Amino acid sequence: SYPLPARVLTSQTEPDSTGTDTNGTGEPAQPVPEPDSTADDIAMRDALIAEQENLLNVYRCMFQIDTHAVPGGCQNDQPAQNP
Repeated sequence: SYPLPARVLTSQTEPDSTGTDTNGTGEPAQPVPEPDSTADDIAMRDALIAEQENLLNVYRCMFQIDTHAVPGGCQNDQPAQNP
């Protein structure tokens, strides 16, 4: 497996005349909240990858290309196994 890219957290701030970051109103900028959980990000990416693989298997069966790569094979131009 490959490591996930680091998240870059930024806020929309501009330096004011005092050299401190502000939110454009002259008040100190609020910090950007951290993501809830890296585990949530991983679960979301895993689900997206699974959906992409399922769609690829549908296309493989529909167009009869690389059907040997479809788990369970194809029946009636559809993957034989449910996603």
